[in-house]
Amino acid sequence: MIYTGTFQHNQITGNGKYSWPDGSWYEGDIKLGLRHGRGRFATAGEDCIYDGEWLDGLKHGQGIMAFKSG
Repeated sequence: MIYTGTFQHNQITGNGKYSWPDGSWYEGDIKLGLRHGRGRFATAGEDCIYDGEWLDGLKHGQGIMAFKSG
């Protein structure tokens, strides 16, 4: 996994992007290394994209999940 973004007090916190070896990625708010706040996650090949709210690394609250047709 590769992280690009902000750090606060030597912790992965703020806004950034995670990229995984399989091609999936997350971009948005991060708190203590977890997806937390508003962000967008896409699976490898962008077959499924979730754009919405996160809480402690899990989808939570309002969001939109879109799938490729077929």
